[in-house]
Amino acid sequence: EAFEQDVEPLTSIAKLKVAVAKHFGIPLACQKLAQNSGVLCRDTDLLASYCEGYGGIIHLTLVVSLDEVQSNLESGDLQLRTAALAALTNLGAQRCAGAVG
Repeated sequence: EAFEQDVEPLTSIAKLKVAVAKHFGIPLACQKLAQNSGVLCRDTDLLASYCEGYGGIIHLTLVVSLDEVQSNLESGDLQLRTAALAALTNLGAQRCAGAVG
């Protein structure tokens, strides 16, 4: 499914992920964005670094991954573990809603 979003070139990948989360319901911890070349985008990167000028179109691929969630679950940090469980809960809720609708 395609997702189009008008954003400023100085928008960070992290901010774009928030828009993706709102559109698809995929928790931030489960998102990885990649260029068609396979290069993974870092959350701190700006979209301008992926295009050859202002007004350009960037094609990114959303990869849903549980790597960060798993790492956080294995962490000794209670806040990270709680956030990981919340991400799984949200992801599960989206999956169930999609199966019903």
